[in-house]
Amino acid sequence: MKNVVLILKKADFKNKDFEDLEDCKVFNSIKELSNYSYPKRLTLNLVNYFNNGSILITITKEDRIIAYSWLSKNFDPNGDLNQIVNEDYCVLGSVFVVKAQRGKRLSRKMISYASDYVQKNEEYPIFATISFDNIPSIKSFVKEGFHLSNVIIKIKNDTIVL
Repeated sequence: MKNVVLILKKADFKNKDFEDLEDCKVFNSIKELSNYSYPKRLTLNLVNYFNNGSILITITKEDRIIAYSWLSKNFDPNGDLNQIVNEDYCVLGSVFVVKAQRGKRLSRKMISYASDYVQKNEEYPIFATISFDNIPSIKSFVKEGFHLSNVIIKIKNDTIVL
């Protein structure tokens, strides 16, 4: 169990047009994935996330998914945001990039694309929950306009929100 979680919130959105990138794709169901190969790790949560109304944001290369993240509305699988957010919200889940594609700024591209997607389609704040020791992820989110909103500390059955 991760004991210290950072809650990052997207700063005010820039007023810019949504850029539909050719290699970024959005999936709303398992059926839509049938023409793509994807990392085995992705299959673990497909049904749970799609059943909760989440969408899958991906970066593809030819017919393979090489990076992905979940974008959820009012659904935080860890339940961390339920303690601090009293309004509708979106959550950008962990960004996963296959090992062979790491170091190419795909995480930042994914975060930027997902943020733009929310700006275009919803009017909700967007959050990310990140383990305090995941420095590369924190840096990627901060570079894309996210800032520290809260810190959650979990000690056995107690939770402290700062």
